Amino acid sequence: MGFSGAAQVPPRAPLHLGRVRGLAYGEHHYEPDYGANHGAVAGAGVEFGRGRLHVSPEFRYTRWKNKPVSLYGSRGFSIQSNQNQAEILVGITWR
Repeated sequence: MGFSGAAQVPPRAPLHLGRVRGLAYGEHHYEPDYGANHGAVAGAGVEFGRGRLHVSPEFRYTRWKNKPVSLYGSRGFSIQSNQNQAEILVGITWR
């Protein structure tokens, strides 16, 4: 988990199922660069591999307290982002 400037407290629960390793976590994420926004994060992933090649897909969901982008312009024009953020990450390692 590598957000720049992020304060994270990740309680993680590793799982081992034969050759497949799993991971579930929840944390609080603070983003000081964008209006001091913060949110709750939950995620889960697995790692599997053969030989030296390992693949680790992960799903992560963030619910931000405030909208990360909220811009109001002239004549009623506005841009607002969603407070829900879903990410799918895939790590590939060679050990």
